[in-house]
Amino acid sequence: MGQIIARLNLYFRGWWSYFGITQSLPNFRSLHYWILRRLRAILWKHWKNPRTRARELEKRKIPHIKGLFTGCSRKQPWRMSRVKWVMFALPKSYFLSG
Repeated sequence: MGQIIARLNLYFRGWWSYFGITQSLPNFRSLHYWILRRLRAILWKHWKNPRTRARELEKRKIPHIKGLFTGCSRKQPWRMSRVKWVMFALPKSYFLSG
């Protein structure tokens, strides 16, 4: 995950330098939320096994029963990245700490 974030930072620094002059701040904000959601989906995909998903959610202070139900869900990673318990377990600060 650290490699992915490092490569994204490098890419977006250059992108921001090029497009930073324009008045498209709202577009950058929506892009920021999309990137966070995509990172959550990637991490969810890395936790392949439902047991691993439940364990990882519990490590991040999600109640046992909620983590178990969320971890055993059959939804795809993109859809799971918007689930309340996944968003609580993987907040923006998780990805910023690197």
